[in-house]
Amino acid sequence: MKINTKELLNALTTVKPGLSNRELIEQANSFAFIDGRVVTYNDEISVSHPIKNLDITGSIKAEELYKFLNKIKAEEIDVSMTETEIIFKSGKSKAAFLLEQEIKLDLEEISAKKKWKKLPKDFMKHVQFVAPSASKDASTAALTCVHVRADGVVEATDRYRVASYKGNEGLDEFLLPSDIVSIVAAMNPSKIFVEKQWVHFKSDTETIMSCRIFSAEFPQVDPILKMPKDSMKIEFPEKVKEVIEKATIFAKRQFSFEEFIYLTLSKNSIKVEALSEAARFEETIKCDYKGAEFAFKTNPNLFLDILKQKVFTASLCSNRIKFQTDDWQYVAVLHATTDEK
Repeated sequence: MKINTKELLNALTTVKPGLSNRELIEQANSFAFIDGRVVTYNDEISVSHPIKNLDITGSIKAEELYKFLNKIKAEEIDVSMTETEIIFKSGKSKAAFLLEQEIKLDLEEISAKKKWKKLPKDFMKHVQFVAPSASKDASTAALTCVHVRADGVVEATDRYRVASYKGNEGLDEFLLPSDIVSIVAAMNPSKIFVEKQWVHFKSDTETIMSCRIFSAEFPQVDPILKMPKDSMKIEFPEKVKEVIEKATIFAKRQFSFEEFIYLTLSKNSIKVEALSEAARFEETIKCDYKGAEFAFKTNPNLFLDILKQKVFTASLCSNRIKFQTDDWQYVAVLHATTDEK
């Protein structure tokens, strides 16, 4: 039989996120072909995609097959089978791959009939916005996730910052691991189904991605988002983004949580400072600020996350800074400075 090379390769590319480099479970590093679909499963993620004209059931090791098909320039490729092999032939090239006819992947948990719901239009955009604020510390599992709330809010925090976005009503509550957000977004899902241990996404091209979700309690972050009544308002000049990007060069450390820049607000000006072991940086620019002198230090990456959104108006209090629009809120922790520089 002849198979369109590009369509086959696109299908395999789509399901690659479900592969594992290590075979912690049987066939986790294989493409499984079953019921007209190609499936991958690594116990954390499973991805399946329909595949045309390849009527086989079995499992093939992924790496060599994928690399071989990537080298095929012909529009179509010939496929034939024996009892133990699947053979791909293009011109004078022929490659035979061991075909395990028994599918050993444990797909029972994710194979039940799903009651799909339509995803809110900008759900993935909102999740991608808050995901960088999630923690990378696996010892606090809930904080490594984006919290999808039943009231339509998606939020994330790493204890140093909080990001919150509203407008996703109609979904069940769940915790989505932040490290797979970009993978889910890439498939452009339009539907969702949430179970106790899994969340499933479906695209208009019939790709289905199933992600294992955490069963943990997410902390209450709304009180952190609420600023004191005596908070100061400040309008940062757009140029501050460029200045902070320069300061980041000097703030660079082995670990991002050790990186700080120092900001001093004075009447009509803001001074940005940073230092490394061998150099220091300082730049003062004009700023619409009328209050008393106020100095603080913060992680430059936290600051730049929001300045990239082109929002320059903020609220300041003694220990945090808040940016917001009608739809989202972002708070970053500030640290008082003395003469530590």
